[in-house]
Amino acid sequence: MKNWKLKILPALQSMVFCSLGMLPLTAPAAAADEASAIPIEAFFKQDKLVNLKISPNGEYLAATIALADRTDLVFLSRNDSGVKLIARAGVTAKQHVSDFEWVNPSRVIFKIDKQAGKLSAPVPDTWTHAINADGTQHTRVEAADPIDTLPDSDSHVLVSDGRYVFYLNVYTGILQDAKIESPINSVRGKFVTDNSGMVRFFQTVRKKDISSTFYELDTVSREWTLLDSERETGQDIEVLGFSGDNKFAYLSIDQATGPSAVYKYDFVTKKREFLYKDDNVNPDRAYRSPLDNEVIALRFLDGKPRVHFLDEQNEFAKDLAKIEKQFSGKYYFPTSYTKSGNLAVIFAASDKSPGEFFIYDRKANTLAPVFQTGQELSRAKLSAMRPVKFSARDGLELEAFLTMPENAASQNLPMVLLVHGGPFGIFDTWGFNAEAQLLASRGYAVLQVNYRGSGNYGRSFELKGYQQWGRAMQDDLTDATKWAITEGIADKNRICIYGGSYGGYAALMGAVREPKLYTCSIGNVGVYDLNQVYKDDARDGWFLDKYFTYTLGNTNLESISPSMRAQEIKIPVLLGAGREDKTAPALHTERMRDAIIKAGGSVDTVIYEGEGHGNYLIKNQIDWASRVLDFLDKNIGPTSQKTK
Repeated sequence: MKNWKLKILPALQSMVFCSLGMLPLTAPAAAADEASAIPIEAFFKQDKLVNLKISPNGEYLAATIALADRTDLVFLSRNDSGVKLIARAGVTAKQHVSDFEWVNPSRVIFKIDKQAGKLSAPVPDTWTHAINADGTQHTRVEAADPIDTLPDSDSHVLVSDGRYVFYLNVYTGILQDAKIESPINSVRGKFVTDNSGMVRFFQTVRKKDISSTFYELDTVSREWTLLDSERETGQDIEVLGFSGDNKFAYLSIDQATGPSAVYKYDFVTKKREFLYKDDNVNPDRAYRSPLDNEVIALRFLDGKPRVHFLDEQNEFAKDLAKIEKQFSGKYYFPTSYTKSGNLAVIFAASDKSPGEFFIYDRKANTLAPVFQTGQELSRAKLSAMRPVKFSARDGLELEAFLTMPENAASQNLPMVLLVHGGPFGIFDTWGFNAEAQLLASRGYAVLQVNYRGSGNYGRSFELKGYQQWGRAMQDDLTDATKWAITEGIADKNRICIYGGSYGGYAALMGAVREPKLYTCSIGNVGVYDLNQVYKDDARDGWFLDKYFTYTLGNTNLESISPSMRAQEIKIPVLLGAGREDKTAPALHTERMRDAIIKAGGSVDTVIYEGEGHGNYLIKNQIDWASRVLDFLDKNIGPTSQKTK
């Protein structure tokens, strides 16, 4: 491939832009005993470059740059000799640019998250901003969210507050009523536009139940028609995109069993034509042609990610197929294209790579690296993640991801069962996971399980987890642990269950239900008193009455509340929480701690001031990781003397 020499200016040196000639894509092999030498902070440091997108004419690159106290938006001009920093948005301390889009060849709209009050983590601001690539005319234009950059307009975008749609002039900030509003009075939702920028669909969640409703807007009469009510059909619908001529929509629709299927919806006949259904997982991402935005391919997270091409003859589908061969063993997607489709910014990542940005040139047939994330992490020191499958006790097939330490014994390792949060709709995937890599670098096998209730495997799989907190969902984790023992992966005397949010709850329920299976338990930002969960969410009455009643249940919650069964916990516990957490208030952690102490158990606890549902500040992430590693080392690691 052709090397692209990128000029480095003093202001950009910390970004470490590189070319093939300056930095090899694969680092030299490391010695086996260096695996534990990766500093903890290397796993949690924010990379300087967060996102990168090319302008419609290819003249500029826009990038979000993470600094010590802010995330700025910067602009670079580009030509054959390299790139040059030309402007910054100039956000102030505690402001973080969260997303941005090119409106025309020289102007960008963007959103800012702000840190305010006691909470360390930034929260979204309602305002939208706009700025020119040369740094001029930085304007706060409107308190609404962009929904379409309108390809045929250089001065306007479509915005919505969830109930109404407006045209927004990105130079003057003037709003013009698009005369489109929610089909349900006072109910907010998501408006979906086609490739021409015309609103075609609306989707919302009714407050009187937890089901989705899906509407079509007639382009002539401008009236809404209800196409689907999840409460009545049991189907949720997601719009993946449109055909190039906007005559069809590509829809992902829930099925009675198995994963969602993809259909082609005809706007004239109102009929759905079945296109494709994966055997195992839902569609995750649609790939589109940059010329007409036609959906040409779909990505599926089935074990390792893979791409299914809907139109293999499309010229851009052929490009993606070529790029896929270059990225063997990685997953990838275009962040942006030029209007002609000749240039694209491609992001690629893998289990051993947090991600790399490339510029793809169709005419020159080159794929040039621009920036590599996680540069302090030597590829040779990181560990491979392997998809595995096993059957739960009732025969349900479950997928999990196993990360084994590099250059370590392949059997009878100390193991951490790392449980994801949610619990519903969230799921673990193959790819780079900082926490799993950190644990593996210290010699621990890491198993992450998509227990019933997780997303990605279809509606019926998720429903199997409803009202199974501490029951069948917990059984899945137990069965996964026993599978790892039977396979010879885990040392049965050295296994710790660890999770955050719902995963924290599951870690403590594991300690309650399986005191002889686990050697220790770690819960971070978890909920441990399920009666208290209803009180925590009393401010959201409809959500309380419907969502939790439906997914958690409201009877006999004491039996599945770890803080009510602390006397049954016979293993050491580590607890973490954020003082400003509104999702899982620190009260849960304090009650869990006090209950364990009262029962005569062993518990270490840390509550971080200013943090919410998970640590945001790097210093707190490092501190928590250090506590976790010390706790593991003491209980199942090299210094542990545990026997059973």
